[in-house]
Amino acid sequence: MNAPPSESEVIAACMVLSEPMKKVLASDRLFTARGRPVEELQEVIVAAIIGGVEGPGASHLSSIVSSQIDADKLDYLSRDAHHSGLEIGFDTDRLLSRLEILHVRESNVDASESELRARASRSVNQTFHQLGIAASGFGSFEQMLIGRTFLYDRLYHHHKVRSAEAMAQRLMLVAERDRASRFRLDEIFLSVDDDTMLRILAQEVTHPGFPLSPKPSAATALAKGILNRELLHRAFAFRGRFIASPPGLDGSTADQNREKLWRRIVKELDDIGVRFDIGAEIHRVAIACAEVLVAKGVDVDISRPCKEALDQIGPEQIIVDLPALKAEAIRILARYPNGAIKVPEFSFNPVKWSDAYELQKRTGYVFCPRDVVPLVALASKIVFLGHFGVTMSEEADGYIKTATIVPRNWINALVDAEIIDTDAAEHLSSKRHSLLALRADDLKVPGTWIQADPDFASRLALELNRLLRAGLTADHIEALGRVLGAVYAFVDHWYKSGQLTRQLENEAELQKQVLAAFQLRGLPTQEGSVAGGGKLDIFVDGAVLVENKFTGRVADVANAAPAAGMQGRRYAIALGAQVVIVVLAYELPSGVVPAQQETISVHEITRTDGNRAEIRVSLPYGVVTPSRESPQ
Repeated sequence: MNAPPSESEVIAACMVLSEPMKKVLASDRLFTARGRPVEELQEVIVAAIIGGVEGPGASHLSSIVSSQIDADKLDYLSRDAHHSGLEIGFDTDRLLSRLEILHVRESNVDASESELRARASRSVNQTFHQLGIAASGFGSFEQMLIGRTFLYDRLYHHHKVRSAEAMAQRLMLVAERDRASRFRLDEIFLSVDDDTMLRILAQEVTHPGFPLSPKPSAATALAKGILNRELLHRAFAFRGRFIASPPGLDGSTADQNREKLWRRIVKELDDIGVRFDIGAEIHRVAIACAEVLVAKGVDVDISRPCKEALDQIGPEQIIVDLPALKAEAIRILARYPNGAIKVPEFSFNPVKWSDAYELQKRTGYVFCPRDVVPLVALASKIVFLGHFGVTMSEEADGYIKTATIVPRNWINALVDAEIIDTDAAEHLSSKRHSLLALRADDLKVPGTWIQADPDFASRLALELNRLLRAGLTADHIEALGRVLGAVYAFVDHWYKSGQLTRQLENEAELQKQVLAAFQLRGLPTQEGSVAGGGKLDIFVDGAVLVENKFTGRVADVANAAPAAGMQGRRYAIALGAQVVIVVLAYELPSGVVPAQQETISVHEITRTDGNRAEIRVSLPYGVVTPSRESPQ
């Protein structure tokens, strides 16, 4: 079967199938002995580009252009190994001598290859031809797979290679943006060499066929950096294995947590637009940190030069890079000594290697100019903690030879300026472990509520995780479970005690009842403490901020007290809390009384804060009509 084409192959196929290329291929000056309609020629070329082994235009020769043993791979593996000085022990001549055109029939296909047998049965004369390998060439082919893997690990994913490639990709995107139009094909395939193209992008020379923005741009600086071998430097490294685990997790659970967090990072950063946005956020945070440190006179011999350099560069020079993995299952066919044809099995499995490499060795970087590395490194840690809920272990810092400890005076200055909260400060300095996502069991929903609504706990966890993108510490998850346990009990008491039908005097009475509910559970509480420039209502168990609101009749309870979450957030930032619980009492003289579990909802506080959420508990009072259901 055909393998899925790569992006570059799709682009090339679209070019071949375009009307301009059709005119070229139809020219007798180019193909004097074409011997077939131009449409068929287009199909043949496209099949060769994507390595198609069946379908329109496909033939056994397509594999020479694109396959696991195509001419390009056989060329660049030997050439790159030679010029880099990396010996991979790959015998190209022996592999070539063992290639064969296989005559594949249903009778000679191994019984385990049902797809091949079916393909043969529907082929003309129940036979098809395909490029394959004799059993005596297995050793050479396996060595090629191992050598390719080795080159990716040691050469293609080397940090300097990644920096140069990331700069080249970024400069093309920025040049397009600055000139306010996409590059056309005739511009991309301009008849100049790579060095001249870089000099055009660096605006050292001009070319009438490649117009750029007349003003110097970030693309200019990137192009000059590549020309002058002044590559961007590593400020931050991230890898699945580097993700720091919360204390108390056993080895298996810690590995599962790392893998879950890493998969999420990879999924998001596979999008080039997301990588650009994360880089821009790191640039913004780095500038904010620099301004605070300079203003407070903290290590000005470092912070002031960094600030001045950051003012000169834009977010385009802060590049988040994550190399792609290109391992694929073995698809080449092989002829065994007994004449059977099948896909061979080797001791080296590229897919299994890729799975192991994904978590253990696949490494992303944040690149930046050398003179801003200290602050970009700090900003990267802040952004990755806030966006993904991860901190990297000290091994990550050692891997790229940067400082492993953020100076305490830097941390204190950033906390005072509210660039980070106290929890983030601990994660960046002493604790050094990542955050966790909530599970339904963590929310301690009572069994009676689950019986009434079996999906309530999982739905509540899903909504909270959507807003708490980075997750919570293990301590805060445990505290939230205890606090919510008290909240559920308070809601049940509200329904059973007759408060539904009684009037509530004011907010002070509501707060008194809420505070008593937490104290009844033995939870430590702070009431009326000064934080964030004001007096908070209740801070519970050192982790959860509670705001109490009282109102009369409202047309729509969902829109009542809209600023309560934002008000609580101000105190939550100062106290390092991620969850704000808003208890809202509202008068409901008529209408349907909600069930207990329907009183609880989850809301976004602000889009600018990606790791805080509001849990709203909306409790009716003064009800004079029968409830939809009798209180339990």
